[in-house]
Amino acid sequence: MIYTARVLTEISGDTHRFLASYLDQQRRLLATTTNDHATALTLVPHPALRQRLQNVYTEALSL
Repeated sequence: MIYTARVLTEISGDTHRFLASYLDQQRRLLATTTNDHATALTLVPHPALRQRLQNVYTEALSL
């Protein structure tokens, strides 16, 4: 999602429309995972990795 959001500003035409649609779909799917993601993070024993996963998830949600 993060890559797709960044590349959208660099492309146009059919590819842009396809990736924009893909990103919209992924946003909807990701929004349904909030509770599961929080639960999954409790299973990650390494604090730095857990924080990194949370940061990436938060960034993806903000797209």
